[in-house]
Amino acid sequence: MSHTTAFRTLAFAMAIGGFISLTALETKAQEDQQAPPPAPTNLTVSALKKGVKLTWSNVNAPAVNEFIVYRLENYSPDKTLRPIASVPHDARTPKMVTYIDNTTDFSHTYTYFVTAKTRFGVQSANSKMLPVTTPTPHDANILSR
Repeated sequence: MSHTTAFRTLAFAMAIGGFISLTALETKAQEDQQAPPPAPTNLTVSALKKGVKLTWSNVNAPAVNEFIVYRLENYSPDKTLRPIASVPHDARTPKMVTYIDNTTDFSHTYTYFVTAKTRFGVQSANSKMLPVTTPTPHDANILSR
């Protein structure tokens, strides 16, 4: 429940002679702020001639304001998982969201997943994790023909 909704509920209850605990409304608003949004679903990844295209289903939750894209570099010595992008959430976006990672190298395997993040800083669970191998320079030249 947003603060605006909580205020309207309180005002309505007072107008009809009822009583609602402001503490209960504030507690509900705090719970809403701390609740994680649904995880992005239907993630797909595909190698391009230079880069990787990720597509996932949009999350329609009121507090979601961005998606965080993570990439595991399978060839890095520490196999570090890094957030590589923040993709703004737009409720008007069609059902699918697309991001292109153009910071990849040839002949590398990367693993990706996406989370949804609320304006309160709470992240969802991870989407499924998917690996993809980028083409060799030779294969990329063939793809560009």
